[in-house]
Amino acid sequence: MADNLLHGPISHLFGRDQVDHVIDLMFYAIEGAILAWTAAAMIVARRLGKNRRPTRVAVTHGAVNGQPVRLALDTGAFITLLTRQATRRLQLPAKRVSFIRVNFARGLLSLTQEAVRLTLGTQVMAAPLPVLNLRRFMRIKEFDGLLGWPEVRDNILLFDADQRVVRRLEELPPATAGWQRLKVHAANQLILEMPLANGETGLVLVDTGAPLGLALPEARMKAWRAAHPHAPATPLLMSLATLKAIPGVGLVDGMEVWADEITLGPLTLTDVPLRSASSVETRRRRNGIGALGLYALSRMDLIVDGINGFAYVRPRPGPGLPYPTIKRPGIPHGAAHALSDWTLAENVKIRDAHLLAFSALARAAEKKKMRDHAGALAECDRAIALDPGDAVGYQYRAFVRKGMSDFSGALADCDQILELDADNANVLLLRGMVYFARDDRAAANADFARARELGVGKWRIRWLRALARLSRWLHRDSPRRVEHGPVAREADTNAAEKNRPEPPAHPG
Repeated sequence: MADNLLHGPISHLFGRDQVDHVIDLMFYAIEGAILAWTAAAMIVARRLGKNRRPTRVAVTHGAVNGQPVRLALDTGAFITLLTRQATRRLQLPAKRVSFIRVNFARGLLSLTQEAVRLTLGTQVMAAPLPVLNLRRFMRIKEFDGLLGWPEVRDNILLFDADQRVVRRLEELPPATAGWQRLKVHAANQLILEMPLANGETGLVLVDTGAPLGLALPEARMKAWRAAHPHAPATPLLMSLATLKAIPGVGLVDGMEVWADEITLGPLTLTDVPLRSASSVETRRRRNGIGALGLYALSRMDLIVDGINGFAYVRPRPGPGLPYPTIKRPGIPHGAAHALSDWTLAENVKIRDAHLLAFSALARAAEKKKMRDHAGALAECDRAIALDPGDAVGYQYRAFVRKGMSDFSGALADCDQILELDADNANVLLLRGMVYFARDDRAAANADFARARELGVGKWRIRWLRALARLSRWLHRDSPRRVEHGPVAREADTNAAEKNRPEPPAHPG
């Protein structure tokens, strides 16, 4: 096809007898440019130290069905999971999970067909485990999977930068009375709420799965660069080397810059590297103001009381540790001076409620596909009973209830989520669809408008409005305009299935 498109212009410029020769030269030039760029990226990445494995928090005392596995604690991960390579090694068959998305992408998660025994030290969990289907060049190097935040959040955790360990405390130290106290956001990731000078609340992700310093939204990063034009900087290459460095984030373009000092809400951090957040990271939260990686955690004392929902932070003085990619006067850099992994102490307690709830929602999705809406509703109820603090359970139950014409129940579930997270755009879209089904156009349009303010694309909202109008037109003579209880007519549920909105999404 490319030859057909190029044939006319080339024959006009060079003559018909030169067409094949010119086309061959063009493709050789393109291939050569790609190879040259890849080689240059590898050479520069090696010189800057980017070819080394990223620093992580290693969980060295794990096993699955008695076979050792090496997990990494990732407070930015919404669930514990294994890699596809690990499940193949452990011979664990898995099936696709259709009801959830990771980093706004579909098809990245599977679920082991049977419950497996996950052992961490002396603690044992028995549940089906999610499987992350990353390509080989994006794999989590030297690790078999991730230990997510929901499985460890019922602890008082000390992030000890001196010993490079995350360990459990029995109680808060008295010294935290003088530290900055921040609220932990109601989410399946470790997110801190930062009071801002304008009266709003900013959200900061604490991401132990990222080895870098502080990631800022693009606008904030540009403003800081403009105010500090002479700060030491190193280019981040759009290449496979970057993908290996940040497998859960993807391509990051721009510069990595050294900040002698930067203010983040009520905190002032010193000696920390900055970079622009990727498109995946910036889409997670509208009011997100940054993401803290492992190096940034070395620039503060942090204790997270996940039981009571508060974090205690104190910035650390003094110069920063050696950093592999940015050269500073008097400070060594490069792969030889890169920092070692952190470790997770064996005294950290784990919980299996979130994993079991996730499995129940996967069963609910399968039953909904089979038109067993009563069974799907029962699985949703089971998931919420197991993990009542997880918004996804309420969101999927609202989705099921809408298909059953239980509009009051669907609205109650949506309201429950929005009480915890008023800026959840996906739930606002779902509630708008429910209002539309009830013929409450004003409330539906208000939710759609609010979702638009939160960054949802206008074409997606127009598409959902069109689906809502089509659904009402298809059922204009149907008793579905009167609300039903949990038992709805099969014909009604079949029609609702055809016009359903997007299922709930989950950030990774």
